Amino acid sequence: MGFYKRKEKINGTFIEMTPLIDMVFLLLIFFLLSTSLDNYKKLNIVLPSSQTAEKVQIKDITIFIDKENNIYFNDNIVSLKKLDSFLQNIDKNSISTVFINGDENVQYKLIIDIIDILRKNGFFNISLGVKSY
Repeated sequence: MGFYKRKEKINGTFIEMTPLIDMVFLLLIFFLLSTSLDNYKKLNIVLPSSQTAEKVQIKDITIFIDKENNIYFNDNIVSLKKLDSFLQNIDKNSISTVFINGDENVQYKLIIDIIDILRKNGFFNISLGVKSY
């Protein structure tokens, strides 16, 4: 009874696709996880490190300071006086935290001046951005 057909063996080489698909999938996962979409990287800011840094999911106001001591607010370079006038026009009740992301070589006095302007305008919950180890 010949119910089963006999398969002919094909002589030659062939590529097994399963390991190839696995490797492509693993590379895709690796690049997705290793890519960071932080705003401070487009401004060429190197944050200082901290062992106790915490990840924050929701950002309300973020102020960036690059290594040339330029202050960025809403993607625009501003002076301390302009920053003061911008902060006066913001509803303080809708903002829970102000984040300051400054390059590790920024003058300490500039950060203190920005914190003073923030406190003068009613923003008291201020966080300094650092990168974790």
